[in-house]
Amino acid sequence: SDVNCSNFGGGVRPGDRLVLNSGTRGSLKIINCKGTANQPIEIRNDSGGSGPTVISRSSSKSGGFIFNCVDCEHVRINGTGGWRGSEDLARCGAANGNGACGIKVTTTASGDSPGVFLAIRGSSTNVVIQGIEVDGRWPALSRNGIGISVNDRDYSRSEHPGAWREDIVISDNYIHHVEGECIYAGPNWEYQLAADDLRLRNIDISNNLITDCGWDGINLKSAI
Repeated sequence: SDVNCSNFGGGVRPGDRLVLNSGTRGSLKIINCKGTANQPIEIRNDSGGSGPTVISRSSSKSGGFIFNCVDCEHVRINGTGGWRGSEDLARCGAANGNGACGIKVTTTASGDSPGVFLAIRGSSTNVVIQGIEVDGRWPALSRNGIGISVNDRDYSRSEHPGAWREDIVISDNYIHHVEGECIYAGPNWEYQLAADDLRLRNIDISNNLITDCGWDGINLKSAI
């Protein structure tokens, strides 16, 4: 459930690829994946598998993250390749029902209420998120949190002066039936007032299908 790129498989290096098997698996936390601008690290589903990778939580609890990327720098989380038998060139979230989202983040537990389905945290910057479906199952689950969040209130500017949360791309995803915001990029309001959060720079949110959000569809905070 925890993959530390500093030692997983002898160490995940710039240009490497982490491939997630098809089928349903538990929650996933990826830590310390650090590629470079010329050699990003790719996290993707198996495009030759029989279906998407479904990252899910099977036990009910309050809060927490289902798919969590911490200190991910120059990383691409990519489900755009589909899988064996998925419709060619189908856009993730396409209206015909075969959206070819290679990675799906959801929960199967009755009464579960995750704080965030897909969270980008820590020092994470230069991250691409594409081809992901987030199914919050709301209102069947009466309480859950944010679909995709780019924020970490515990990673502050006072401790990391000069740091920015920058060069983030969120595109070609399908986020739906989330009780909170479907996409939330930036710090929440009390930390914004304290002026101790990482501000945003060069954020690209485009070509996503966003439906049935309990709060904002897209909430962008402290963008410069």
